[in-house]
Amino acid sequence: MKNKKLIIIAIAAVIVFIWGNSLLSREASQLLSDSIQSGLIQISGGDTSGEVNSAVLRKVAHFCEFAALGGLWALL
Repeated sequence: MKNKKLIIIAIAAVIVFIWGNSLLSREASQLLSDSIQSGLIQISGGDTSGEVNSAVLRKVAHFCEFAALGGLWALL
């Protein structure tokens, strides 16, 4: 029963995260994507030879968000 409550809380958190990102203005969303992209470049040691553009980063982020939601629903 305790695990079920934790999963429901996690599902709610993921939904709030998804909706929160959906409510961002185009400019705010672009700034967030750019900052994440910069962080990924720093993590990779500054190598920009295989740099991922913002559109691909957004698609991957959407996939991960909804994969997490689907995975939690499956656990429930």
